[in-house]
Amino acid sequence: MLSSDGMVKLADLGLAKNIEEDTTITQSGAGIGTPYYMAPEQAEDAANVDHRADIYALGISLLHMLTGTYPFDGENPWEIVEKHKKRPLPSGADLGQELPAEVEFLIQKMARKTLDQRYQDYDTLLSDLAEVKSGGKPKGFIAAPGQPLKRRRLDSTAAKRRGGLSALTLVAAASLGVIGVATFMLVSEDPPEPAPLRRTTTVGRKSQTRPKVVKKNLTGDIEAYAAINPHQYSEIITQFDALLKTVSSSQRAEVQAKRKAWGELWRAAAEEEFRTRKQISENQLSARSFTEAEELWIGFPANLRHHSVEAMIGSEVKRIEALKDQIVAQLQSEARGWTSLRTESITREQLASLQAFHRKLVRSAQGLNAEQTKIIEDLAANISAKISAREAVLERLKIQEKDFWKRYVRQMRIGSFDAAREFVRETSALDEPVRKRLLSDTDLVAGFKEKAEKNLPRLVGTWVRLRGTRVKVTSVKEDRLYAKQGEVELGM
Repeated sequence: MLSSDGMVKLADLGLAKNIEEDTTITQSGAGIGTPYYMAPEQAEDAANVDHRADIYALGISLLHMLTGTYPFDGENPWEIVEKHKKRPLPSGADLGQELPAEVEFLIQKMARKTLDQRYQDYDTLLSDLAEVKSGGKPKGFIAAPGQPLKRRRLDSTAAKRRGGLSALTLVAAASLGVIGVATFMLVSEDPPEPAPLRRTTTVGRKSQTRPKVVKKNLTGDIEAYAAINPHQYSEIITQFDALLKTVSSSQRAEVQAKRKAWGELWRAAAEEEFRTRKQISENQLSARSFTEAEELWIGFPANLRHHSVEAMIGSEVKRIEALKDQIVAQLQSEARGWTSLRTESITREQLASLQAFHRKLVRSAQGLNAEQTKIIEDLAANISAKISAREAVLERLKIQEKDFWKRYVRQMRIGSFDAAREFVRETSALDEPVRKRLLSDTDLVAGFKEKAEKNLPRLVGTWVRLRGTRVKVTSVKEDRLYAKQGEVELGM
């Protein structure tokens, strides 16, 4: 503010209220401050901020004083606060007033969004402010290549002689104002009583007092709550609905317009959340993670449950239940096919498939409701019993097979091929493919022996290798070859 005698005064750091606009957030239990200058952490948790939030506000105030423009602006307090949290701080040039690099560095450091990168105490800040005011550079500042830093004294008198304030003179004035406020915050214990709020205009040398005009902001309290709790859409709409019951017909349009805007924000946020969860849910259903998929929809944030998605959420839950019912029905059908088989007729290949199906049943029971789980558990128990019974049969057959092979081999060695064939046909321990193969092999060996018996006499007088020695066959007796080695006749 500029007083009648030309004194510049820095007035509002967030605890004063503009009687013509509602741009403060001073609601009990909420963040306290003016959104235009509010530090990001102050909007998140006003109860736990420290002096670095004030340093942030001083930096924003200095930038505003030097450029005449708010660094962040918006249609409502919530939008301004969101910009403070998410958008980078514009430079003086971005706001239409190029500032010295030293001053830009100073402001940017005061208004860092990360607390640890901001000025940590007032002493360091005041020291850098004084250094910049005297034409020096703040600690940590590095001049851009080709632009060496020059120490310059700020001379407002010379600037005035040139017909106006120089940029650095303006910086000095703003810095003095900020230094004064910061110093006051450090040393003042009992601030003086504020003078009554007066609005004055100067006409010649006379000062006239204007009557105070109070323009009530109907939705101010709601917007203040929304700035601190921007995602509590249901509560915000409820407050608008309550307000609509109390306002006059001429005021309803204004309130309804703001309620509609918040309703659209709520709907958009709810639908975006729904789309995100839908994609995750589909991946979980593909992996048959029904429990996780259901919990995803049951845990849909209450503050985002807009009526536009409520029905869709219900449909997703019902769809998951229908998928589970479908899977249970498929498993029941497959189980009936297995249980209809006679235990004795189940082959080893079928037993392996039956065991795989049992494992599938056990996995499928996860994520189902109690009734569905009971059905699957009963199916698994029946299949398990079928497997156990078949394994017991196979164990007995294994013993029988061992005895079978002993007898079969003995009969084949003595050439009792007919007896061997009959034994193969009567042994129940053999699977049908094995039985057929043994009968075929028996016929093959019998045929070979018959041909051998016919052709062995032809070997008499020929040379053959017996037991590693080349000998001449002398005779064939009872299916044995004989050859003389010296005076000894060897038979094979």
